[in-house]
Amino acid sequence: MNTIKEKIKNFFSKIKTFVSDNKKIVILISSVIVVILLLLIFLLIALSKNNKPETARGRVKPTIQTNNSDTITVNKKVNPNDLWLLDEPIQLPPIQFSREQRQIWKPAEVDYWYEAPSEEAMKILREKNKKIINDLLEEAP
Repeated sequence: MNTIKEKIKNFFSKIKTFVSDNKKIVILISSVIVVILLLLIFLLIALSKNNKPETARGRVKPTIQTNNSDTITVNKKVNPNDLWLLDEPIQLPPIQFSREQRQIWKPAEVDYWYEAPSEEAMKILREKNKKIINDLLEEAP
C-alpha cells in the first residue's frame, strides 16, 4: 500500500518540478489546448444549429395530433421545388350519366321530373327578394 502512495507522490512531484522548470512551454501547450477546445465547442454549436429543422414560426417542431392521445413530431423539411399548384380554373372530372341524354323531353317525362312551384311559394320568394333589394337600396349612398 505504501508503494502505491509513494509512486503517486513521486509522479506528482515530477510533474511539479517539470512545470516549475519549464513554465513557458507549459503555458504555451495549455493555451494551445484551450484554444483547440474552444474551437471544437464553437464548431459543435454551429453544426448543431444547422442540423435543426426550422419551421415558419422559428425553431418550433410541428406536431400532428392523432386519436386524441398520440402525438407525432414532424422533423422533415419540404423542398419547395417539389410543390406544385393546380391550373386555374380547376377542371372537374368528366361526368358519366346514368341514362342517355336527350335534347327534347317527352311530356310524360316533364310531368315526372319537373314540379312547377305553387303560387304561394312564388309569392314568398318575391317578398324575400324585394326585402333584399330594398335593404341594398337603403344602404346605397
